[in-house]
Amino acid sequence: MDEFRNYKRKPIQITRNTFALLHMFEYGPDHWEDIMLDERICHKINTVDYKEAAQQFISQFEGNECLAFIDALRDECNKIIIEHDTRVSAMGDKLLAAGLIKEK
Repeated sequence: MDEFRNYKRKPIQITRNTFALLHMFEYGPDHWEDIMLDERICHKINTVDYKEAAQQFISQFEGNECLAFIDALRDECNKIIIEHDTRVSAMGDKLLAAGLIKEK
């Protein structure tokens, strides 16, 4: 019971209204666990600490992370960033061409 009372993980706040909790299940006779989160833990706040959320995401692997997964996750994150930057750049080009913004 102390394991649940001293639970160090907390929900990962992704946006103002979106939370995630990474829960690892390991197969074995003594490894199944479940936890019910008190709804007071999940509260809405206006600002999100993205660095803390990322750190909380990684810490929720509880030392069971797989470097191959982390590498693949990084690659997928980099794809998202590149796609976002491409869309933003294209939008800036359109706004510039329409005369809605001025070149820096």
